[in-house]
Amino acid sequence: MDLKTIETVADCLQQAKKQEEQGQLPTALSLYIRATEIEPASVSAWEKKGSCHFSQQNYDSARVSYEKAIELGSKAPWVRLRLGQISQKRDDPEQAIAQFKAAIALNPKNFTFHIACAESYAKLHQWDQAMRCCEQAIALNPNLPRPYEQLGDIQHAQAQLVAAKSSYEKAIELGSKSPRIRLLLGRIAQQQNKHRAAIAQFKAAITLNPKNLSFYMALGDSCCKLKWFEEASSAYSQATLINPEAAEPYRALGALYFSQKQFLASQNSHHIAIGKGSKAPQSRFHLARIAQEKGDSDTAYYWYREAIALNPNNAQFYYYLGNLQSQQSNSNQARASYTKALDVNPKFKPALDAIDTLAFISPSLSSSFEDSFFSNSTAPASTSSQNAPSPSAPNNPPLTEETSNTALPNFFQRILKRFRQ
Repeated sequence: MDLKTIETVADCLQQAKKQEEQGQLPTALSLYIRATEIEPASVSAWEKKGSCHFSQQNYDSARVSYEKAIELGSKAPWVRLRLGQISQKRDDPEQAIAQFKAAIALNPKNFTFHIACAESYAKLHQWDQAMRCCEQAIALNPNLPRPYEQLGDIQHAQAQLVAAKSSYEKAIELGSKSPRIRLLLGRIAQQQNKHRAAIAQFKAAITLNPKNLSFYMALGDSCCKLKWFEEASSAYSQATLINPEAAEPYRALGALYFSQKQFLASQNSHHIAIGKGSKAPQSRFHLARIAQEKGDSDTAYYWYREAIALNPNNAQFYYYLGNLQSQQSNSNQARASYTKALDVNPKFKPALDAIDTLAFISPSLSSSFEDSFFSNSTAPASTSSQNAPSPSAPNNPPLTEETSNTALPNFFQRILKRFRQ
């Protein structure tokens, strides 16, 4: 097409429209550019040129064209809408709000402008303004689902679960076919510990969009909560088929198999997840536990340290590392690990018990300690402060036959019971 033979703006716009309808956007854009060359002051030409750029995701060029149209006198509210949407894509919600308000000023009866404004207020966590925009959109057209969907999103973001559920359900009642809404209703049910209801919503989401990995992951999670392990395994396995390169389904399978003591399957799944880039510390923790169960202490040490490096604030990781060190007769290292567990969580009882055991019982002296304790358990405590260690002292000496009969009987009864177990 020889663009130079086209001499009027009207001809350019007419032919450009035909090209757009045929999906020939580059040719259409050339015609719009030609129209602005023929008549640089044509508002319509600049508006349509901007829209053609927008359709091709050339947002900077679209913005320039729209702003030129406004400069030339454009009063089209949809031009402000597009400029606001470009600002949203550029992560500039304040500028987006300014454009959406300009669109509302030109046409206050269009609910789409109010919804767009609500989205940007929500980005800024200006919840009251966002709610008002949604309410205005609903007042303009109470029979459309979209305003209720946006209202539900705003309520959900503020943890108003009951209100969000009501809004999402109203959107569905009005005809919403959004699988995202079903997913969010399922998430709310999960937070309320209503996993059967959650499963129903996730299955509805899958029916609407069977190719979304997150729907199957959410379904598997709720099935696990109900101990429907076969259903959970099926959901996670389906997720691996939807996106074979995703690590998360394999991590979930590894955790599921671990909970079922299917250690080989768990190990394989966790290794696949890590190979696909998973940074989940729980995968490393499970691999460490499996290696420890097999008696492979070197591998167990490696995975415990990997888990701790990824999440140094999990008391359980330090506790099980301490157990491994204790099994290897590394009492000082074990004590340090248990202490670290208590630094993370001072109320973590397994670590408290392990510290007690390390502090007061030495395996090599357990027999003599037990004999001494029971032979002297009814004897009065020694009056000599020189030989009697305080139970609250941070550096109590290890128990021997000489010191065991000076400790508190109730405390040692607890220790002996645990030791015998």
